[in-house]
Parts: sequence; structure tokens; C-alpha cells
Amino acid sequence: MTVLIAPSTEGPVSTTVRVGAYLERGSQRPSSVGPLGSEWQMQSEQRPSSDGRARTVNLYYQEISADLYEHAIIRIHGGVDIPCHRATSEQLNIMDATLQLVPPSHLERVLRAKPEGFLISSTTGRAGGSLSYTGGLNAGANYRETPNYNEMRLILITYGALWRRRSLGICPTVLHEIGHVMTRRSEINYNPFPEDRRRALGALRVSRNPGALEALCNTYMYMLCYGSRTQEIHDFGSGRTNQNDRITRDALRHCPAFSSRLLSEEWRSRFEER
Repeated sequence: MTVLIAPSTEGPVSTTVRVGAYLERGSQRPSSVGPLGSEWQMQSEQRPSSDGRARTVNLYYQEISADLYEHAIIRIHGGVDIPCHRATSEQLNIMDATLQLVPPSHLERVLRAKPEGFLISSTTGRAGGSLSYTGGLNAGANYRETPNYNEMRLILITYGALWRRRSLGICPTVLHEIGHVMTRRSEINYNPFPEDRRRALGALRVSRNPGALEALCNTYMYMLCYGSRTQEIHDFGSGRTNQNDRITRDALRHCPAFSSRLLSEEWRSRFEER
């Protein structure tokens, strides 16, 4: 692991961040455990539903103290430098372990699309609306609430997402968001998938953001985990669902992202069936 703290940063700054649980409607509280146990604070928000009517959504979160490094560089595979902003040392370690699962050529595409790397944030929404407390986002707008950063040049990952799967030692949300980068030039796409599988994946609602590409990005996330040399992460990446079974893996192997054009023989061998 190589994490380089930017020279302009003297040390971590102590601040308060929000770690979140899933959104839930009504008065039902989340059963999950966060850094402070099972006691969650709640914030209600009005959101439009599919029929255009407003509905109340409850956001559950915990506020914790964190020592954040404003800027750091994570050096992956010996030479690909990925910026990472506003993370603790533990979160930088999780980011490092996660990015190690990503082939160098894919990381180079991340840097071209999002040259400022990753911003760790309490939310992936703008202040005053569409807030979320767990997840990630390839931002399509520059938020006025964060004048020091241009979100269009960043991938946002929440503190909640880094907390959620920390027992694995990685953050699957990061891999999902990199999947969105890989869809831009169809380096992962539905073309190699059997028609019935394509329809099934396109109809899945795996994210609060609607769209047929969400499940495709999940298949990419699971594929990278499948290629891990750590058994627990490999097991997380393999399964019997439409998103992580052999049919889906075979289809992904025919996508440009997993071809010999982008992957060395060593990297291609990681994704072979085993």
C-alpha cells in the first residue's frame, strides 16, 4: 500500500461527518448498526414519486468525529496516482485496497474522466435537496456548496458507503462508480449478454437512481471482486444472481473492458472461471 499525503497538508483536521443508513419511509427505523450502534438520528425530506406527487422520505444518520486528510494520493499498481480528498487514514486504506482490484487501464480511464479522483462526503446530494447518506455518485454538476471542489471532475463516495462493507476491507460502491466511467465508451455494455439476461438486468432496481445501467455497473463491481486473490472478496463477487453468476461473467469477458486490448495476460487470468 502506498498512500501519499499531499505536501500542503500538515496533518489531519478533526471535524464532524455523517455516516448513513438506507432511506426508509414512514416511521420505520433502520435495524443496521453504525459507528455509534443502532441509535440513528432522522431527517425527513420531500421527494417526488414516479407519479409526480411529493412523498416523505426519512434519512437516517449518525454524526461522528473524524480526523480527515484534505488531500492525499493513492499510488496503485506502482505508478497510477489517484487523488482522494477528505478521508481518514482508515478510509484511505479501504480506498487503497479497493482500487487494487481495478486493472491499471481502467484506472487510467477514471483519471481521464474524473481527473480530481475521489471526494469522500457526508452526502452525494446538494444541500437543500436530494440528499443521501450512503452510496456514491459520478456527479454531473459543480455544487456551489463545495467551492473548493468541482464535482464534475470527481467521483463522490459517502462515509456511509465506506462504513457499510468495511468488514470486507473494501468499498464495493467505489467499484460500481468506476463501472459508470467504463460505460461511457461502451467498454462495458449489454451487447454480449443473452437477450433474456439483458432484459432482466435492465429491469432491476439496484440503486435509488433509476436506469438500466445501474445493474450493469453492479455486474462490473462483482466481476472485479471475483478476480480478487482474497477468498472472502472473491466469494462476495461470485454467486447465483443475474448480477454475479457465470452467464454474466462470460458476457463481461466479451466486453472491451476485459479484452486483451485493455488487460495484460496476468489481469485477464484473474477473471478466468475458477
